[in-house]
Amino acid sequence: MKSDNIMLFVIDPQNDFMDDGALPVAGAKKDMARLEAFITANERAIARIGYSLDTHQPISIFFSVWWADQDGQSPKSYTTITYDDVMAGRWSPRFHPDESLQCLSQLRSIMIWADHCLQGTPGAAVEPNIYHAIIRHSRRKGLNPLVIEKGLDPISDMYGIVHPEYNPMNRYDDRMINEFRKYDEVIFAGEAASHCVLTSVKQVMVLFEQETVKPRFSILTDCMSPIAGFEEATSAAFDELADRYGLRFLTSKAILD
Repeated sequence: MKSDNIMLFVIDPQNDFMDDGALPVAGAKKDMARLEAFITANERAIARIGYSLDTHQPISIFFSVWWADQDGQSPKSYTTITYDDVMAGRWSPRFHPDESLQCLSQLRSIMIWADHCLQGTPGAAVEPNIYHAIIRHSRRKGLNPLVIEKGLDPISDMYGIVHPEYNPMNRYDDRMINEFRKYDEVIFAGEAASHCVLTSVKQVMVLFEQETVKPRFSILTDCMSPIAGFEEATSAAFDELADRYGLRFLTSKAILD
């Protein structure tokens, strides 16, 4: 299908997720270089670009500062804290103990990440080459990019662009959903494929499942990379989305018109 009514949405193309960032995704810099070339090659067909910004407060449940063991020591990055751990006293929350336990009772476990994308820091900014590509496209089209900030709730991580991982109030952000309805196709890219991209795409496709008129959804498979150790699970999850919802796989070499 040829169209000049396509939206590109880039998940968390931020400095802290680049290869040399605070929470590095191996291959992210090359992903962004391919994505920049894709934007340039498909300027006419891409009507608008949007992007999300993972944005966190320094004291958050998924950072080590939140937790202490029996000796008062914080966990290392990539530690998994489970509900059973907390109930057994192996880890205790330093902040909001009741809410922390409620969150874990639902999720059963939380991954502790290295401090990343702290609000207002250089690491939270968009990778420069992609940022300039988005701005050039925006000015040529006369339409500002759609920007979604996510992750400021200290009680829950927010991998997806629609709702947080722990969501007792059933809140969801429908700004991008209303925007996506305007396009024939929505193409996703970004970092990391295994977490924020995968969760975002799944959340969006679930919301659109019952709609009679909806865009086609695609991903740029070579403009995103998984966190190490999640490669097979990520590939299987995207295959499942393709089988269930018709998600389409593209590469940065695709010419859309």
